[in-house]
Amino acid sequence: MRIAGIISEFNPFHKGHRYLIDTVRRELKPDGIISVMSGNFVQRGEPAMWDKWIRAACAVENGVDLVLELPVCYAVNSGEEFARGGIGILQGTGIVTDLAFGSESGLGNDLESAAGSLVEENEVFSATLKASLHQGVSYPVAYERAARTHPELQLPERKRMLRMSNDILALEYIKQMRRMEASFAILPIKRIGPGHDEEGTRMGYASASTIRQSISEGLPAEDWTHYLPAPTAKLLADIQPFNSEDRDRHAALLRYVLQVRSSRDLSSLISVGEGLENRMKQAVIKSRSVEEIIMHIKTKRYTYARIARILIQALLDLDKDRYGRIREDHAFYGRVLAFSPKGAQLLRSMRKRPAHMPVYTNLKQADCVGESIRDSLAWDALAADVYSIIRGTEIYYGSDKVKKPYMSKGETEILCTSAPVGV
Repeated sequence: MRIAGIISEFNPFHKGHRYLIDTVRRELKPDGIISVMSGNFVQRGEPAMWDKWIRAACAVENGVDLVLELPVCYAVNSGEEFARGGIGILQGTGIVTDLAFGSESGLGNDLESAAGSLVEENEVFSATLKASLHQGVSYPVAYERAARTHPELQLPERKRMLRMSNDILALEYIKQMRRMEASFAILPIKRIGPGHDEEGTRMGYASASTIRQSISEGLPAEDWTHYLPAPTAKLLADIQPFNSEDRDRHAALLRYVLQVRSSRDLSSLISVGEGLENRMKQAVIKSRSVEEIIMHIKTKRYTYARIARILIQALLDLDKDRYGRIREDHAFYGRVLAFSPKGAQLLRSMRKRPAHMPVYTNLKQADCVGESIRDSLAWDALAADVYSIIRGTEIYYGSDKVKKPYMSKGETEILCTSAPVGV
């Protein structure tokens, strides 16, 4: 059996994503496609434009067979930890054989060679990274400088990889595969249309960031829905995306959290270091919007996206100690968001194999798991509740304790795998 895995956000699921899925189907001819997808908050440090359930439904209606949630502690973290969570869950299914991803270069052999060099950080790499950080540059810039010290990364095409969003993430995926001994074959799919964060359109495609920008600017739906596949447009037609009122609620909630939490509390967040908690306390006093808060905190060392992620971590109280235990315990699990009839078969296949991780369609199935998984699931549930508050909807209807996976045709059934209680 050949199963393709994809790590995603689908915020929203657009024609470029459909191209990726169709290419996987054509080139691999897999028996199924599993996607690990960010939940209600995404790696850019923002609430998703639509909730995780409807985005997962869009994925399934466009060719993905099974969507599992990327826990929020990985979803609003660094690229390295984002990749770690995605690879860990795909490996934990026990059935994924191939990893597919978008790539600016499309050079699988070069990506693997470059990632192999970066897995082991030698003395020159470490010294260059440390020196660059002392100069006050951001971690991504410092990391790129250090990476370029590797002989394997001196070739022009490999140097370019270190500046391309999808290739950078692909390198993180492959590095995590090496560290976890995940034996996936890789399928880099060369991007068409505009780049990941590139504005504008090309070849009839628009990036997710361009679509989100159009929505944020209040452009009519007809100005951006033609960049979505028909199944996506149909599912989203009557569902309001994240809007200006939601932004105001997000800002108000964040200002409250930063005001009432102590500097010590803020210093315990996953990505906070070097006294940044004091800047956070000062910023909230003179800011009204999320953007103003971020700009008052931002330094050369801390990128806009990293600050945005930290603010989501503050909303959800994602602290270093609990995250450290989750990470140390390899507390991966599969929270099912949506599946097709073929996805139901994949779940049954996972159930028949020795359990690498538990898989849930209902949180009641998680009553007997270990502390680390309970902590991570509790953060996911809190993220769903906070997202409902930001969107101005009732907490009950968006609750992880109430919502059920989206099923694309077929009858419902109880599908879960088990794992040792101590995990």
